[in-house]
Amino acid sequence: EYEIPLEDAKELLSDGRNLYIVSIGGIIKIELASLDQRRYSDAQFLLKSDGINSRIYSRALNSLDNSLWFSRADGLFKMADTVIQRQARYGHYTFRNFLLLKNYLAGLTTDNKLIVSNTARTAGRIDSVTIENCIWEHIYPVDDRHAIISTNNYCRLLSIKQSSQPDEPPFTIQTLENSFIPQQAEAIAATAGYVYFFKEGSITRIRTTALFEQAPPPTPLFARIKTRNRLLALRKELDLSYDESANISISFDNVSFSGKEIDAQYSVSTTEKDDWQAISGNEINLTSPGYGTFIIKIRSRTLSSKYSTPAELILHISKPYWATWWFITISALVLLGMIWTVIVLLTWRKLRKKQREHDADMKYQQSEYKALNALMNPHFIFNSLNNIQGLINKDEKRTANEYLVIFSNIVRQNMHNISQGFISLREELTLVENYLTLEKLRFKELVNYEINIAEDVDAEDLMIPPLMIQPLVENAVKHGLLPKQSPLSKVEIHVYEEDNTVFVIIDDNGVGLSVALKNKDK
Repeated sequence: EYEIPLEDAKELLSDGRNLYIVSIGGIIKIELASLDQRRYSDAQFLLKSDGINSRIYSRALNSLDNSLWFSRADGLFKMADTVIQRQARYGHYTFRNFLLLKNYLAGLTTDNKLIVSNTARTAGRIDSVTIENCIWEHIYPVDDRHAIISTNNYCRLLSIKQSSQPDEPPFTIQTLENSFIPQQAEAIAATAGYVYFFKEGSITRIRTTALFEQAPPPTPLFARIKTRNRLLALRKELDLSYDESANISISFDNVSFSGKEIDAQYSVSTTEKDDWQAISGNEINLTSPGYGTFIIKIRSRTLSSKYSTPAELILHISKPYWATWWFITISALVLLGMIWTVIVLLTWRKLRKKQREHDADMKYQQSEYKALNALMNPHFIFNSLNNIQGLINKDEKRTANEYLVIFSNIVRQNMHNISQGFISLREELTLVENYLTLEKLRFKELVNYEINIAEDVDAEDLMIPPLMIQPLVENAVKHGLLPKQSPLSKVEIHVYEEDNTVFVIIDDNGVGLSVALKNKDK
């Protein structure tokens, strides 16, 4: 009997001709024919550990060339026969678990990254993937183009594409939202037709083809429509008087048999063009929408599905008396009479009070400037109060409190600026940051921002007129970022000094000025 002196053996790998005994501290190779003939002394020590950097963390066999790959703290290595080559292109990555899918390596690093690269190339792109609030735990092969990655929440399906463009990743990652798949499975194994999930002594078997199917989207349904005074019967089209439309609450539900995390959007428009907005709860609040025909739509999706076909509700709000033709006609005649009277009066007083008019005009311009400083967009205020009401109705007290604190800071600072002829640049940028934070809470990932102030800019001592920057930032968000509806939308504010001149640059990656102008005209 011959004892192979290798402690802590972790895994046995076979390429059909040789048997590899792999442990933390080394690798032993022995031909299968030698085992059949009990020639244990033929075993070869291919690698021995000589320190912490040479400790083997993970290993995998490449079925294409029968090479053995293993990862250590000092890099990734490939062993062909007895020749060991360090794969320099992987640099500092240490894989705690990896596998080889045809010509691709897919592995999980010790710093929680998913690495995918083509092993047939000695150079080229190496894709690194991280997902927010996701911890990569283990990767399991399904076939030569697919693998399942277990995480701290959902399992993910990694698929290698048959072909891809040079500037795009050669793979896709899909969240598996099958309700029968146990989360955080202890082990996963695959055969030709099924995948087996092991957890807490139970085995769940899923058809392999079911993993590749597109998850069906949820079905959104309108559940309740309520005004201030009554609950309305659900119909596809509803008629309301103008007096009832001051506060309309529309509740909806989503029916989903696959995913539990559902992302919903709603659109309220007066035309066929949709205006999709993200919504965090299951209720839409319309505060004084006006009169006319409003098309209200809801659509939703799960983590891996497409958006559903929208559920649609048409709301007809009748005209108030002041919008009828006869009231408009009388008002126009009265207005014309008043204008004529004013013109006659001004003409009569023009020569006699020219100097007084000049002084009055100067005072008027000063008061107009102060009024402009005090101006706040009513639509912005209504939406803010609407969002606060929605958060309170959903019992999200912490978020509502945070929203209310920022909103009150904006109102308080704006009232303070009314009495000031000039304010510091720091105060103006604080107002801008509070505004962007409020919009971030409202639109979530659709609004991102960054404010950069150069170190040589004294923002405390530099005085500017109030509301010099905030309206421009508001236009960038309203007409640039929001029409784009993208989680990559971002507005950047850069403040720097050059040649004794302070520059404030407001830059956004929204739809662009030409598209914004067209939208504004519409």
